[in-house]
Amino acid sequence: MLCSTGLYRLKKCRRVTDAPSVADFATVFNQFVGRAFMPDKR
Repeated sequence: MLCSTGLYRLKKCRRVTDAPSVADFATVFNQFVGRAFMPDKR
């Protein structure tokens, strides 16, 4: 959750725990792609 506070902290979070950081990024990325390619789901 701390990684979400700022992108500049992403590097620090990656050093601590890679798995949670990647999972969090994947979730946000999926949501972003969903909005971009599926505006109907607003």
